[in-house]
Amino acid sequence: MKRNLLLYILVISSISIYSQVNVNVGVDTTTVKSKSVIHFLSKYFSDFKENNIVDYSEYFFQEDIKTTHYPDKTAFGLLGSTTNYVLGKPYLLALDVKTDTVKAKVLFATVDSSMNLQTNFIANYYITRLSQVK
Repeated sequence: MKRNLLLYILVISSISIYSQVNVNVGVDTTTVKSKSVIHFLSKYFSDFKENNIVDYSEYFFQEDIKTTHYPDKTAFGLLGSTTNYVLGKPYLLALDVKTDTVKAKVLFATVDSSMNLQTNFIANYYITRLSQVK
């Protein structure tokens, strides 16, 4: 019984949630603002998982959606019509929450069997709550 339980825990813990944002040690995650941004980014990246159709109205202003087909310029481009967010796990490197617009620097990377990190791309995200927009 203990062996089966241990095996079950091992299997469950080894399953990685691909869209979960891994947070760098130096990032302050204690404030409400930083926690909400991390949750927002996790949801945003998970919406791009596989071939999901992303509802941009949840994330972008209507003016941006009307003027461009893809309001997120970092989501597409490196792989043609496939989203760049499949290029690796997101790692939150830095988070600046001092102003109303939060700046998040995110690294997308993969780790090979030798534990070598391969950086695929790094992007900056500027996030503002709709309630804070005047």
